[in-house]
Amino acid sequence: AQVVLINERLFSRSERSINTDFFYSFEDRLDIQISDVNQLTSEDPALMKGGAKELTLYSGIIYDITVGGTFQEILGFLYEIQRVDSLMRVADFQVDIASGTGATPGALLAKLRVVVLGGNK
Repeated sequence: AQVVLINERLFSRSERSINTDFFYSFEDRLDIQISDVNQLTSEDPALMKGGAKELTLYSGIIYDITVGGTFQEILGFLYEIQRVDSLMRVADFQVDIASGTGATPGALLAKLRVVVLGGNK
């Protein structure tokens, strides 16, 4: 029964457009700006066969995501992605002051690496 519940929440590596839209769907709800969602073709070596955290029934799909907003808005995004139905974790998080033409004073730019549980290849 537990495996069925997990399987219903998995991302599919081949559904790149659907997966990317999932992350962009947070923009309007959270008033943040997502400037990039990139599904990487490689897996985290720690999750691969022989890795320290090897996945046998599933695979890890890695995304690099760039998010702009205030510190509170970025934290809100982190909170929301960890509480949704899909199984994911933030593996890396970097925040910088937003710069460049049109940057709002006080705005930040966060770069995230998110690992989502996906079906086995």
